[in-house]
Amino acid sequence: MKKPELPKNPVFQNWGELAQAAATLGVTTEDVFKRAGVKQWRDFASYRDAWNVVEELVTERTQQPKMI
Repeated sequence: MKKPELPKNPVFQNWGELAQAAATLGVTTEDVFKRAGVKQWRDFASYRDAWNVVEELVTERTQQPKMI
C-alpha cells in the first residue's frame, strides 16, 4: 500500500482542512498538539506553523523502521 505523500506548499482555509490533511497522512491531532505543546489548533500562530509540526511527525515516521 502506497503511503500518502506530503503535499508541496499546502494552502488551508481553516483548521479543519489542516487536521484532515494531517489525518490523511496518519498524524493525529493529539500527536500534533503534544509535539507543539499546545491545547488547540488556534494556539498556533499560523497554519504554516501547525503544518511544520505535521511535516516533522511524518518525516520522523518515515525514517523510523516499522516494528514487527
